[in-house]
Amino acid sequence: MGKQMDKKMGRKWLRMYTMTVDSGFAPHVRNGLISLACCAGPTREHANVGDFVLGLSGKKMYNKKTYNYVPRHTLIYLMKVDEKLKFNEYFYDSRFSNRSDNIYRKRKRNDKYIQDRRHVKDKRYMSEHKGKDDTRIYKNVLLSRNFYYFGDRWRSDDKLHKRMEKFCEKVKYVYKPHGQCEDISSDNGDVKKLLRFIKKYPLGKNGKPNHLPDNNQKLKCHTH
Repeated sequence: MGKQMDKKMGRKWLRMYTMTVDSGFAPHVRNGLISLACCAGPTREHANVGDFVLGLSGKKMYNKKTYNYVPRHTLIYLMKVDEKLKFNEYFYDSRFSNRSDNIYRKRKRNDKYIQDRRHVKDKRYMSEHKGKDDTRIYKNVLLSRNFYYFGDRWRSDDKLHKRMEKFCEKVKYVYKPHGQCEDISSDNGDVKKLLRFIKKYPLGKNGKPNHLPDNNQKLKCHTH
C-alpha cells in the first residue's frame, strides 16, 4: 500500500483550469519566463515542479457582449513548472524584480502579506488587481521557461482551437469555479497526444494577450 501511495504521489499531472481574463497579468510573460503569481489559487497550490499547467478560456470569455470575446476551449497557455516559490521568495529574488505580477511581500511587523507595487513597470495592470488579495489561502508562485503562450493565436490558427476542443471532449473536461484545476495524469494517452501536438510550436510566446488592458478598460480576474 505504501509503495502504491508513493507511486501516486510521485506521478506528474496536467492541471487544467479555466481563465476568465487573458490580459498578460496572470499568467505573465516577460524575458522568456512565464509566471503564475496571481489568480488561480488552487492551481498554484496543487501544481508541483514537473507538472504541466494549462489555462484555457471559459464562459466569461465566450460572452460576445464582452470586450474581445474568446471561444470556449481556447488554449491560452501551457507551462511545465520549473520552480514553485512562496510570495516572499518571489518578491525578494533579484531575478524577478522587473515582473509586473510580483506585487506581494510580508510586513515585517506582523508577518502579513501586503501589495507592494514597486515592481510594476506597466501601469495598465494596476486597475486589474487593485484591492485583490491572492494571499489569503494560497501562497505559491509557479514559474517556467518551458512554456507555450498562445493568447490570441486562435484567431489565425484554426487547428490549435479544434485540437483543444477535441481534447476537452475526450477527457470530459468540466469547468470549475475560482481557479480550481482538473487533474489528469500526464501518462494519459489523450494528454500525451495533446502534448505532442503542442510541442510542434516554438517554445515561448506565440501570440498576444486577448484582453490587453488600456487606460479605458477595467479588467478583473474572477478566478480567486
